[in-house]
Amino acid sequence: MSILTDFFIATPEEVDVLRVEQSLRDPVPTLEMNNVDSSKIEILARIIVEKPQGKMIALVKGASGEKFVPVDELDEQDLMDMEQWIEQLEPVFVECLASIAAEQVSHVATQWAIQWAEFDGRVVGKDDPESLSQLVRQLCQLAKRARAEGKQMYLRTCL
Repeated sequence: MSILTDFFIATPEEVDVLRVEQSLRDPVPTLEMNNVDSSKIEILARIIVEKPQGKMIALVKGASGEKFVPVDELDEQDLMDMEQWIEQLEPVFVECLASIAAEQVSHVATQWAIQWAEFDGRVVGKDDPESLSQLVRQLCQLAKRARAEGKQMYLRTCL
């Protein structure tokens, strides 16, 4: 099963009006990815956030049909049936992403590649650090834009 993921920045009000079938590219600045789910983002957060307190990404809303439902209205079965969900990256994590210096990107990406491979139970691929360096740079740029525009950073996942 393929996982489609998009990182985007928005205000909470903009997130409230997003529709399930809506492409994110039109209404909000978006970074389209595949297979970078919240567990992989938690790994990155543990690398760059000094002494992280709890999870660095939190469920905002989910959908198993035509409509998003806020997290406080979802029951356990709803959570199991979700085909699409939106999670917010914690502000401290976004700030850490925005603060990564260009010369640190390669080191962060290498650490992420090693821990990602361990999580998946495989060896690090020879191209993993380089491809993750590009992703880290893009995430840093999006985080800097979120900070400059006073917005939050989110991850939308679709099965």
